[in-house]
Amino acid sequence: MLRLLYHLLFWTAYILFKVVLNVTAEPLQEDWAMETLWHDSLTFLTIQLFFSISSVPAVYGIFYCIEKYFNDQWSLTVVLFISLIFFGLAVVSINIINYQWVLPYLYPDRSFKLVFESGSHLYHAFNLGALVGIACAVKLVRKQLRSKINEQILTKEKVVTELKFLKAQINPHFLFNTLNNIYSLARKESKETPEVILKLSKLMRFMLYESNNSFIRISEELRLIEDYIALEKLRYSNRLRVDFCTEIDNPDQPVAPLLLIHFVENAFKHGASESRFDSVITVKMTLVNGTLDASISNTMEEHRDSEERESIGLHNIKRQLELLYPKHSLSIKKEDRFFNVNLIIPLT
Repeated sequence: MLRLLYHLLFWTAYILFKVVLNVTAEPLQEDWAMETLWHDSLTFLTIQLFFSISSVPAVYGIFYCIEKYFNDQWSLTVVLFISLIFFGLAVVSINIINYQWVLPYLYPDRSFKLVFESGSHLYHAFNLGALVGIACAVKLVRKQLRSKINEQILTKEKVVTELKFLKAQINPHFLFNTLNNIYSLARKESKETPEVILKLSKLMRFMLYESNNSFIRISEELRLIEDYIALEKLRYSNRLRVDFCTEIDNPDQPVAPLLLIHFVENAFKHGASESRFDSVITVKMTLVNGTLDASISNTMEEHRDSEERESIGLHNIKRQLELLYPKHSLSIKKEDRFFNVNLIIPLT
Protein backbone atom coordinates (compact mmCIF):
# COMPACT_ATOMS: atom_id res chain seq x y z
CA MET A 1 0.00 0.00 0.00
CA LEU A 2 2.81 2.39 0.91
CA ARG A 3 4.59 1.55 -2.33
CA LEU A 4 1.47 2.40 -4.35
CA LEU A 5 1.21 5.71 -2.49
CA TYR A 6 4.81 6.58 -3.40
CA HIS A 7 4.10 5.91 -7.08
CA LEU A 8 0.95 8.04 -7.02
CA LEU A 9 2.86 10.87 -5.35
CA PHE A 10 5.58 10.70 -8.00
CA TRP A 11 3.14 10.87 -10.93
CA THR A 12 1.09 13.61 -9.27
CA ALA A 13 4.22 15.68 -8.65
CA TYR A 14 5.48 15.16 -12.22
CA ILE A 15 2.17 16.05 -13.87
CA LEU A 16 1.71 19.15 -11.69
CA PHE A 17 5.28 20.19 -12.46
CA LYS A 18 4.58 19.94 -16.20
CA VAL A 19 1.33 21.89 -15.78
CA VAL A 20 3.07 24.69 -13.87
CA LEU A 21 5.90 24.71 -16.40
CA ASN A 22 3.48 25.11 -19.31
CA VAL A 23 1.31 27.70 -17.56
CA THR A 24 4.25 29.90 -16.59
CA ALA A 25 5.66 29.63 -20.12
CA GLU A 26 2.63 31.49 -21.47
CA PRO A 27 3.18 35.29 -21.84
CA LEU A 28 1.27 37.41 -19.33
CA GLN A 29 -1.68 39.23 -20.95
CA GLU A 30 -3.03 42.60 -19.82
CA ASP A 31 -6.52 41.16 -19.32
CA TRP A 32 -5.17 38.26 -17.32
CA ALA A 33 -7.55 37.01 -14.62
CA MET A 34 -7.85 34.13 -12.17
CA GLU A 35 -10.36 32.45 -14.50
CA THR A 36 -7.73 32.38 -17.22
CA LEU A 37 -5.22 30.76 -14.88
CA TRP A 38 -7.66 28.01 -13.92
CA HIS A 39 -8.66 27.46 -17.54
CA ASP A 40 -5.05 27.16 -18.70
CA SER A 41 -4.19 24.88 -15.77
CA LEU A 42 -7.09 22.51 -16.53
CA THR A 43 -6.17 22.53 -20.21
CA PHE A 44 -2.53 21.56 -19.61
CA LEU A 45 -3.58 19.05 -16.95
CA THR A 46 -5.84 17.34 -19.48
CA ILE A 47 -3.01 17.29 -22.04
CA GLN A 48 -0.60 15.69 -19.55
CA LEU A 49 -3.20 13.04 -18.68
CA PHE A 50 -3.54 12.28 -22.39
CA PHE A 51 0.23 11.83 -22.72
CA SER A 52 0.33 9.72 -19.56
CA ILE A 53 -1.62 7.01 -21.37
CA SER A 54 1.61 6.19 -23.21
CA SER A 55 4.37 7.51 -20.93
CA VAL A 56 3.28 5.63 -17.80
CA PRO A 57 3.31 2.14 -19.41
CA ALA A 58 6.65 2.99 -21.04
CA VAL A 59 8.24 3.88 -17.69
CA TYR A 60 6.98 0.71 -15.98
CA GLY A 61 7.99 -1.38 -18.97
CA ILE A 62 11.54 -0.07 -18.61
CA PHE A 63 11.32 -0.65 -14.84
CA TYR A 64 10.43 -4.27 -15.60
CA CYS A 65 13.54 -4.60 -17.77
CA ILE A 66 15.74 -3.08 -15.06
CA GLU A 67 14.39 -5.54 -12.47
CA LYS A 68 15.14 -8.42 -14.81
CA TYR A 69 18.71 -7.18 -15.10
CA PHE A 70 19.19 -6.80 -11.33
CA ASN A 71 17.76 -10.27 -10.76
CA ASP A 72 20.28 -11.70 -13.27
CA GLN A 73 17.48 -12.96 -15.50
CA TRP A 74 18.33 -10.85 -18.55
CA SER A 75 21.62 -9.69 -19.93
CA LEU A 76 22.40 -6.01 -20.39
CA THR A 77 22.03 -6.35 -24.16
CA VAL A 78 18.54 -7.83 -23.87
CA VAL A 79 17.52 -5.16 -21.36
CA LEU A 80 18.70 -2.31 -23.60
CA PHE A 81 17.05 -3.83 -26.67
CA ILE A 82 13.63 -4.34 -25.06
CA SER A 83 13.82 -0.96 -23.28
CA LEU A 84 14.43 0.73 -26.63
CA ILE A 85 11.40 -1.07 -28.04
CA PHE A 86 9.25 0.20 -25.13
CA PHE A 87 10.67 3.68 -25.58
CA GLY A 88 10.16 3.76 -29.36
CA LEU A 89 6.59 2.48 -29.17
CA ALA A 90 5.81 5.08 -26.50
CA VAL A 91 7.20 7.92 -28.65
CA VAL A 92 5.10 6.81 -31.62
CA SER A 93 2.06 6.40 -29.36
CA ILE A 94 2.51 9.89 -27.89
CA ASN A 95 2.77 11.34 -31.37
CA ILE A 96 -0.50 9.64 -32.32
CA ILE A 97 -2.19 10.92 -29.15
CA ASN A 98 -0.94 14.40 -29.94
CA TYR A 99 -2.55 14.45 -33.38
CA GLN A 100 -5.67 12.47 -32.54
CA TRP A 101 -6.61 13.90 -29.12
CA VAL A 102 -4.45 16.78 -27.91
CA LEU A 103 -4.51 19.08 -30.94
CA PRO A 104 -8.26 18.53 -31.59
CA TYR A 105 -8.86 19.28 -27.89
CA LEU A 106 -6.90 22.53 -28.11
CA TYR A 107 -8.32 23.56 -31.48
CA PRO A 108 -11.78 21.99 -31.86
CA ASP A 109 -12.58 24.06 -34.96
CA ARG A 110 -9.70 22.63 -36.96
CA SER A 111 -8.99 19.19 -38.40
CA PHE A 112 -5.62 17.46 -38.09
CA LYS A 113 -4.00 14.69 -40.09
CA LEU A 114 -1.72 12.16 -38.49
CA VAL A 115 1.80 13.05 -39.60
CA PHE A 116 4.98 11.24 -38.58
CA GLU A 117 7.60 13.96 -38.67
CA SER A 118 11.14 13.51 -37.40
CA GLY A 119 11.00 16.83 -35.54
CA SER A 120 7.84 15.82 -33.69
CA HIS A 121 9.31 12.44 -32.80
CA LEU A 122 12.51 14.05 -31.50
CA TYR A 123 10.55 16.49 -29.37
CA HIS A 124 8.43 13.76 -27.77
CA ALA A 125 11.48 11.49 -27.42
CA PHE A 126 13.32 14.25 -25.54
CA ASN A 127 10.39 14.79 -23.16
CA LEU A 128 9.90 11.07 -22.60
CA GLY A 129 13.64 10.55 -22.12
CA ALA A 130 13.70 13.19 -19.39
CA LEU A 131 10.75 11.51 -17.66
CA VAL A 132 12.30 8.04 -17.90
CA GLY A 133 15.61 9.39 -16.59
CA ILE A 134 13.98 11.04 -13.57
CA ALA A 135 11.84 7.99 -12.82
CA CYS A 136 14.79 5.57 -13.12
CA ALA A 137 16.96 7.81 -10.94
CA VAL A 138 14.30 7.87 -8.22
CA LYS A 139 13.86 4.10 -8.48
CA LEU A 140 17.59 3.38 -8.29
CA VAL A 141 18.04 5.72 -5.31
CA ARG A 142 15.14 4.05 -3.46
CA LYS A 143 16.55 0.62 -4.34
CA GLN A 144 19.96 1.64 -3.02
CA LEU A 145 18.43 2.98 0.21
CA ARG A 146 16.41 -0.22 0.70
CA SER A 147 19.54 -2.30 0.12
CA LYS A 148 21.42 -0.19 2.66
CA ILE A 149 18.64 -0.56 5.25
CA ASN A 150 18.39 -4.31 4.63
CA GLU A 151 22.17 -4.61 4.95
CA GLN A 152 22.08 -2.77 8.28
CA ILE A 153 19.26 -5.00 9.52
CA LEU A 154 21.10 -8.16 8.47
CA THR A 155 24.31 -6.91 10.08
CA LYS A 156 22.48 -6.14 13.33
CA GLU A 157 20.78 -9.54 13.31
CA LYS A 158 24.12 -11.21 12.66
CA VAL A 159 25.70 -9.35 15.57
CA VAL A 160 22.81 -10.29 17.90
CA THR A 161 22.99 -13.93 16.81
CA GLU A 162 26.76 -14.04 17.27
CA LEU A 163 26.52 -12.42 20.70
CA LYS A 164 23.95 -14.99 21.81
CA PHE A 165 26.23 -17.77 20.59
CA LEU A 166 29.22 -16.30 22.42
CA LYS A 167 27.23 -15.90 25.64
CA ALA A 168 26.03 -19.49 25.33
CA GLN A 169 29.68 -20.54 25.29
CA ILE A 170 30.78 -18.31 28.17
CA ASN A 171 27.97 -18.99 30.63
CA PRO A 172 28.46 -22.80 30.85
CA HIS A 173 32.20 -22.17 31.19
CA PHE A 174 31.56 -19.81 34.11
CA LEU A 175 29.10 -22.24 35.71
CA PHE A 176 31.49 -25.17 35.30
CA ASN A 177 34.26 -23.40 37.21
CA THR A 178 31.92 -22.44 40.05
CA LEU A 179 30.56 -25.97 40.38
CA ASN A 180 34.14 -27.18 40.72
CA ASN A 181 34.48 -24.82 43.68
CA ILE A 182 31.39 -26.28 45.33
CA TYR A 183 32.63 -29.82 44.65
CA SER A 184 35.92 -29.04 46.41
CA LEU A 185 34.11 -27.65 49.46
CA ALA A 186 31.67 -30.58 49.56
CA ARG A 187 34.50 -33.09 49.58
CA LYS A 188 35.96 -31.30 52.61
CA GLU A 189 32.49 -31.33 54.23
CA SER A 190 32.85 -27.60 54.72
CA LYS A 191 30.13 -25.76 56.67
CA GLU A 192 30.39 -23.00 54.10
CA THR A 193 28.96 -25.20 51.31
CA PRO A 194 25.29 -24.02 51.78
CA GLU A 195 26.39 -20.37 51.64
CA VAL A 196 28.34 -21.06 48.46
CA ILE A 197 25.33 -22.76 46.88
CA LEU A 198 23.17 -19.75 47.79
CA LYS A 199 25.63 -17.38 46.16
CA LEU A 200 25.79 -19.62 43.12
CA SER A 201 21.99 -19.51 42.96
CA LYS A 202 22.12 -15.72 42.81
CA LEU A 203 24.73 -15.87 40.05
CA MET A 204 22.70 -18.35 38.04
CA ARG A 205 19.58 -16.23 38.44
CA PHE A 206 21.52 -13.29 37.07
CA MET A 207 22.81 -15.27 34.09
CA LEU A 208 19.38 -16.71 33.28
CA TYR A 209 17.46 -13.44 33.42
CA GLU A 210 19.61 -10.31 33.55
CA SER A 211 22.26 -11.46 31.07
CA ASN A 212 19.60 -11.78 28.35
CA ASN A 213 19.23 -8.00 28.39
CA SER A 214 21.34 -6.04 25.96
CA PHE A 215 22.50 -3.73 28.74
CA ILE A 216 22.31 -3.56 32.51
CA ARG A 217 23.33 -0.94 35.07
CA ILE A 218 27.00 -1.05 35.91
CA SER A 219 26.10 -1.24 39.60
CA GLU A 220 24.43 -4.61 38.92
CA GLU A 221 27.51 -5.93 37.12
CA LEU A 222 29.72 -4.80 40.01
CA ARG A 223 27.38 -6.44 42.54
CA LEU A 224 27.70 -9.68 40.57
CA ILE A 225 31.50 -9.39 40.67
CA GLU A 226 31.39 -8.74 44.39
CA ASP A 227 29.28 -11.87 44.98
CA TYR A 228 31.59 -13.92 42.80
CA ILE A 229 34.67 -12.72 44.69
CA ALA A 230 32.99 -13.54 48.01
CA LEU A 231 32.21 -17.02 46.71
CA GLU A 232 35.80 -17.60 45.60
CA LYS A 233 37.26 -16.28 48.87
CA LEU A 234 35.31 -18.96 50.73
CA ARG A 235 37.19 -21.56 48.75
CA TYR A 236 40.72 -20.21 49.22
CA SER A 237 40.29 -18.72 52.73
CA ASN A 238 43.54 -17.21 54.05
CA ARG A 239 45.66 -18.36 51.11
CA LEU A 240 44.18 -15.62 48.92
CA ARG A 241 44.04 -11.85 49.33
CA VAL A 242 41.60 -9.96 47.12
CA ASP A 243 41.55 -6.18 46.84
CA PHE A 244 38.37 -4.97 45.18
CA CYS A 245 37.74 -1.25 44.84
CA THR A 246 35.41 0.84 42.71
CA GLU A 247 35.07 4.50 41.79
CA ILE A 248 31.81 5.03 39.94
CA ASP A 249 30.38 8.47 39.22
CA ASN A 250 27.21 7.07 37.59
CA PRO A 251 25.88 3.77 39.02
CA ASP A 252 23.07 3.74 36.41
CA GLN A 253 25.47 3.78 33.44
CA PRO A 254 24.38 1.02 31.00
CA VAL A 255 26.93 -1.67 30.22
CA ALA A 256 26.78 -5.03 28.44
CA PRO A 257 26.35 -7.85 31.00
CA LEU A 258 29.00 -10.46 31.83
CA LEU A 259 31.88 -8.64 30.19
CA LEU A 260 33.81 -7.51 33.27
CA ILE A 261 33.23 -10.58 35.41
CA HIS A 262 34.92 -12.81 32.86
CA PHE A 263 38.30 -11.15 33.45
CA VAL A 264 37.82 -11.46 37.22
CA GLU A 265 36.99 -15.13 36.79
CA ASN A 266 40.15 -15.64 34.74
CA ALA A 267 42.21 -14.01 37.49
CA PHE A 268 41.00 -16.69 39.91
CA LYS A 269 41.24 -19.54 37.44
CA HIS A 270 44.78 -18.81 36.26
CA GLY A 271 46.00 -17.24 39.46
CA ALA A 272 44.92 -18.69 42.80
CA SER A 273 43.70 -22.05 41.49
CA GLU A 274 47.05 -22.76 39.78
CA SER A 275 49.28 -21.43 42.55
CA ARG A 276 50.76 -23.48 45.39
CA PHE A 277 51.52 -20.37 47.42
CA ASP A 278 49.71 -17.31 48.69
CA SER A 279 48.04 -15.36 45.90
CA VAL A 280 46.97 -11.77 45.40
CA ILE A 281 44.22 -10.53 43.11
CA THR A 282 43.57 -6.84 42.60
CA VAL A 283 40.41 -5.59 40.92
CA LYS A 284 39.82 -1.89 40.33
CA MET A 285 36.81 -0.52 38.44
CA THR A 286 36.65 3.18 37.61
CA LEU A 287 33.92 5.00 35.74
CA VAL A 288 34.45 8.71 35.12
CA ASN A 289 32.56 10.78 32.54
CA GLY A 290 31.26 7.72 30.69
CA THR A 291 34.65 6.02 30.33
CA LEU A 292 35.10 2.69 32.10
CA ASP A 293 38.60 1.69 33.19
CA ALA A 294 38.85 -1.87 34.52
CA SER A 295 42.18 -3.15 35.87
CA ILE A 296 42.57 -6.75 37.03
CA SER A 297 45.87 -8.27 38.11
CA ASN A 298 46.81 -11.56 39.75
CA THR A 299 49.95 -13.33 40.85
CA MET A 300 50.95 -16.38 38.85
CA GLU A 301 53.49 -19.18 38.93
CA GLU A 302 56.84 -18.47 37.31
CA HIS A 303 56.51 -21.37 34.86
CA ARG A 304 53.18 -20.07 33.61
CA ASP A 305 53.42 -18.88 30.00
CA SER A 306 51.20 -15.92 29.15
CA GLU A 307 50.41 -17.38 25.74
CA GLU A 308 48.46 -20.17 27.44
CA ARG A 309 45.97 -17.60 28.70
CA GLU A 310 44.22 -17.35 25.31
CA SER A 311 41.41 -19.70 26.31
CA ILE A 312 38.12 -20.18 24.45
CA GLY A 313 36.36 -17.95 26.97
CA LEU A 314 38.89 -15.15 26.54
CA HIS A 315 38.71 -15.40 22.76
CA ASN A 316 34.92 -15.12 22.94
CA ILE A 317 34.96 -12.14 25.27
CA LYS A 318 37.37 -10.36 22.92
CA ARG A 319 34.93 -10.98 20.09
CA GLN A 320 32.06 -9.58 22.16
CA LEU A 321 34.08 -6.45 22.86
CA GLU A 322 34.75 -6.03 19.13
CA LEU A 323 31.04 -6.28 18.37
CA LEU A 324 29.70 -4.17 21.23
CA TYR A 325 32.47 -1.64 21.81
CA PRO A 326 34.63 -1.25 18.68
CA LYS A 327 36.51 1.68 20.26
CA HIS A 328 37.60 -0.26 23.36
CA SER A 329 41.21 -0.76 24.41
CA LEU A 330 42.31 -4.10 25.88
CA SER A 331 45.81 -4.74 27.21
CA ILE A 332 46.82 -8.19 28.50
CA LYS A 333 50.42 -8.69 29.56
CA LYS A 334 52.70 -10.38 32.09
CA GLU A 335 54.99 -8.32 34.33
CA ASP A 336 57.25 -10.20 36.74
CA ARG A 337 54.94 -12.52 38.71
CA PHE A 338 51.80 -10.56 37.89
CA PHE A 339 49.40 -11.02 35.05
CA ASN A 340 47.73 -7.68 34.26
CA VAL A 341 44.58 -6.93 32.32
CA ASN A 342 43.51 -3.38 31.55
CA LEU A 343 40.26 -2.69 29.73
CA ILE A 344 39.11 0.81 28.74
CA ILE A 345 35.63 1.23 27.22
CA PRO A 346 33.98 4.51 26.18
CA LEU A 347 30.41 3.77 27.24
CA THR A 348 28.91 7.03 25.93
